[in-house]
Amino acid sequence: MKYFALLLLASLCSALARKLPSSFTICKLNDPKLNECYSRATERALKILREPIPELSLPSIEPLKIDRVDVPADSNSINFRQTLLNIEVYNLTNSMVNRSQLTFGDDTYHMKSILYNPLVTIKGIAELDGKILVLQIKDKGPFEITLERSTGVFEMSGRIVDKGGKRYLTVERTACKLKPDNAIIKFENLFEGNRELGEIVNAALNEHWREILDELGSAYEEALAAMLKGYGQRIVNKVPFENLFAQ
Repeated sequence: MKYFALLLLASLCSALARKLPSSFTICKLNDPKLNECYSRATERALKILREPIPELSLPSIEPLKIDRVDVPADSNSINFRQTLLNIEVYNLTNSMVNRSQLTFGDDTYHMKSILYNPLVTIKGIAELDGKILVLQIKDKGPFEITLERSTGVFEMSGRIVDKGGKRYLTVERTACKLKPDNAIIKFENLFEGNRELGEIVNAALNEHWREILDELGSAYEEALAAMLKGYGQRIVNKVPFENLFAQ
């Protein structure tokens, strides 16, 4: 009975194993230009994800939707807590992959890509509570952040495990960094809709955008990495390692 159960489990895992849709690029592990192939494959995958992929239960990432990000108040001049809701990140699918590096061990892997994006737009609802310059603020309203000419780094790593006679990747860690050349920040409905005060605050935010992103950007990056980790897990949980990379 024990061996019958094991055989049944192995058969079930084999039946549930998926292949990537034919529109995806499959790289060969023994390709001497594997890193270059992976860069092209990643760039193509981003374009494909402009539309949902039902067979992998993947929604579109245009826009990428994030429910909530909490940003603590930890700056001297601009000291306010942010709760960002119903966030939508636009234009990630326009990213270009400049280079990649893949490393495989016996049962581990690490993937790293350097990307460039000319324009990323982040929209949502912001709840602000704290101090901007000498002004106390406690408001809620729409916000928009535009990141121009961004260089990004995305990393994913984990283990290679056996399930039902097939090898699968697990996603244990993801990390994301975005460094724009310029940022445009706009919060609306500040000070109960006082246009003059709102323009003063937005001007101050844009004057010091680099310091703001340096101090508060990690919260945004962690949320983005967590969302991309979820996408990665949905793929590698269903598609065996040999169907991701030709042997």
